[in-house]
Amino acid sequence: MASILIVDSHEATRDLYQRELHRSFSVIAVADAEAALQVLQTTDLVAVIVEPAGLDDSGWNFISTIYNLQSHPPIRVILCSALR
Repeated sequence: MASILIVDSHEATRDLYQRELHRSFSVIAVADAEAALQVLQTTDLVAVIVEPAGLDDSGWNFISTIYNLQSHPPIRVILCSALR
């Protein structure tokens, strides 16, 4: 089963994504960029779902870090925001 990573500081949002996606993917959910980077270094992922605003000032830098990783096939990055 393909693995995806959810990176969101809001626990309820992580739980929602996890409930909806677990039928089709192996889901790993973390609250911060540091934990996400550890997962990125040890797990083959097909996608990362990120709430950039939930990572304080490091959200956009984290996304750049994902794109700079040498991964084949490349990891898809999906931005999902619950902010209004």
